[in-house]
Amino acid sequence: YYGFMGVTLAWQLAFFVIASDPARFRPMIIPSVMEKLSYVIAVVILYSQSRITVAQLSTGAPDALLCLLFVIAFLKTGRSPSPGAAK
Repeated sequence: YYGFMGVTLAWQLAFFVIASDPARFRPMIIPSVMEKLSYVIAVVILYSQSRITVAQLSTGAPDALLCLLFVIAFLKTGRSPSPGAAK
């Protein structure tokens, strides 16, 4: 339990770092999407197996929204041009 909490807290801090400069930390957006998507997939599977309630399923909504926002940020930041590239 405490190990899970530590990893979760570390990822939340990583999200703040990414938010400070999305273009600079663009490569970290990919594992961030995977982190958010893994929880959403897990709760959807558990719900489809009738192992959790709708209320418990709804806890995945914020992660689904953040996953979508990470994907949008990834697409909007695009690849940064190299410093020597012509403008």
